[in-house]
Amino acid sequence: MLSKNRGLFLVGLVSLAVLLLATACAGKPATPTPTKAPTPTTAPTTDTPAKGKELFATKGCASCHGAEAQGGVGPPLAGVAEETIKSKVRSGGAVMPKFTTDQLSDADLQHIIAYIQSLKK
Repeated sequence: MLSKNRGLFLVGLVSLAVLLLATACAGKPATPTPTKAPTPTTAPTTDTPAKGKELFATKGCASCHGAEAQGGVGPPLAGVAEETIKSKVRSGGAVMPKFTTDQLSDADLQHIIAYIQSLKK
């Protein structure tokens, strides 16, 4: 009789464990829900060259490089490679002042570069 009760006890215990497991898993998705990829914050816009032209004037670039980047105290900029512009702006040169990201953000620098690259050589 003890072995019959023991068998029923084990069946009951296993049934209870299966029931608890099924209840715990209920309502949870079988596969993870995909998350949306973050949108880049520095995506260029169609007004980037126009914004760059405005910044070129207001950040002091035009005072040395001319209103249309044709040159003056500083050299003409049309046709100058993006990396060269970035390097000179961030590190400066003999006469060229250095601009930190506090003075000219990376986003604003990209606008200015877009403006310069839109100019004809």
